[in-house]
Amino acid sequence: MQYTSQELFVGAIEGVPNCTSDTRELHIWPKFMLMVLLQGAQHFVVDERHFEIDAGTEEASSPVVFMLNVAKDSRLRFFNDSRTPLRKVMISAPLPWLQRLFDTQGEAQKSVLQSFFFAAPRPLFV
Repeated sequence: MQYTSQELFVGAIEGVPNCTSDTRELHIWPKFMLMVLLQGAQHFVVDERHFEIDAGTEEASSPVVFMLNVAKDSRLRFFNDSRTPLRKVMISAPLPWLQRLFDTQGEAQKSVLQSFFFAAPRPLFV
């Protein structure tokens, strides 16, 4: 499924070890991503910054919540080095979608999150 840089994306993956077989460098647009990895592992690079997320195997899983703010056009590459089947849910909100959301809120509501969404890319683990 393809979606545009204006649309909210909600998805799930279950039973395959990788979210894509494409290991080429890809262009991604600015977005906020929230992933819940229930099982399996992912290794990827965004603009030369490596991310390795591991929620364990089916027998010994430890769910991980991962938030990533991609504040500018970036390059993404996946490394398909896990054999454990993924169980993952994800929400991806492109910056234009977030901006429309902020445009409908009052100043007090905006200030809490706006600096996070429109600042430098950074991960948050919960």
